Amino acid sequence: MSKRIARKMLRRMETGEPVDVHIWAGLSYAKPARLAALAEQFGYDFQDITAWTQTGCTLSIRPDPRPEAQARAAENRARYPRAGKGGPLPPLATETVDVMKARMLWGLTRPQTRGELMGALVFAIVVLTLMEISVAVRFGSTGALVGGAVELALLAFIPALLSLNRRYHAKCTTVLENAGFIAVTGRDGRVRYELPAD
Repeated sequence: MSKRIARKMLRRMETGEPVDVHIWAGLSYAKPARLAALAEQFGYDFQDITAWTQTGCTLSIRPDPRPEAQARAAENRARYPRAGKGGPLPPLATETVDVMKARMLWGLTRPQTRGELMGALVFAIVVLTLMEISVAVRFGSTGALVGGAVELALLAFIPALLSLNRRYHAKCTTVLENAGFIAVTGRDGRVRYELPAD
């Protein structure tokens, strides 16, 4: 975790407003999970994370109104008064970071609706068919045979990816439920795992 980004995030959190942190994390969830776990130590809670783009991802956090979160924040502000200005940062428990990773991944690996799956499948078939036609026009019947074989192999790969996604989603669900989180439907209709309100 970049201490520069962490300190900038902590300074922005002093306003008490929701904060979006844009970071380059490669393909790892470790960096955003550690940032969200750090924010949790100072009275904020993970809200959402965007999927990765070429320029990184955006971690969204919001103030956590729960009394235990505010007590933890007050204690950490007293123990680490200069955390946002170059002073020491509180240590993060590995379990806390792992649960935060599971929260992030749960939202990104959620099971797609039947409509979303059908739309993705139709899009994949159209793109692969157009590629096959392009290869057939350029290379003739041999190209058509090779293109058709590649298309079938790629289409056969889709169920394996969906199965892997379902297993990973179930694993994240187990981690979150064991940590005491419950599924909550937000105003936007999206389900997230959060700690139960007191």
